[in-house]
Amino acid sequence: MATVRLAEVFQQCPEVVQCKAQVEKQTLALKDDVRAKAVAEKKAEIIGMNDEAKRLIVAYQKLAVKDDKAPESQNLREYRKRRNLAESQLQALKLEFEEFQKEQQQEINREMAKTYRAVLNRLTALVSDYAREQGFDVVYDVSGKSHVGLPVLLYAKPGLTTDVTEAIQALVRKPAAEMPKENPAPAEEASAGPEKN
Repeated sequence: MATVRLAEVFQQCPEVVQCKAQVEKQTLALKDDVRAKAVAEKKAEIIGMNDEAKRLIVAYQKLAVKDDKAPESQNLREYRKRRNLAESQLQALKLEFEEFQKEQQQEINREMAKTYRAVLNRLTALVSDYAREQGFDVVYDVSGKSHVGLPVLLYAKPGLTTDVTEAIQALVRKPAAEMPKENPAPAEEASAGPEKN
């Protein structure tokens, strides 16, 4: 009987390390997207309009008689139209960017899941092959917890189990060409012919 800390092996897999770096790079690239820059520019434009608003309101309030046809009134109305338009544009830009970001993040997550699934399948095959070659009947992954939060393997008599984590890590560090791609069928099943009645 053997144990392995598969989560530790998984985290150190070159493909996983590379995938994490790629995900981080892609996530940072999303923040530098032209849509994000357009949102930031529109926000800055609206903030810049605040000073103009203060100036126009002060000018309007200085009027002795509030005349809708006075240039100060017209300027304030035009400002409000421009401000409303800018805020509408900002909302549209935000919505477009959020939708784009959501789609891109989903694609990043799909690719990451695909990579992780392939690595886990290869690790499973690697552990199975190693266990078969070394004569182990059972290999427990002791890196995680059960659904109730307890370790999967609560107790093993000292000397009863062998921790094969380091051996598996060494195999993982080998070039990918030397690692098994999938879990091959046992020899008896592969060589068995059709059943005879």
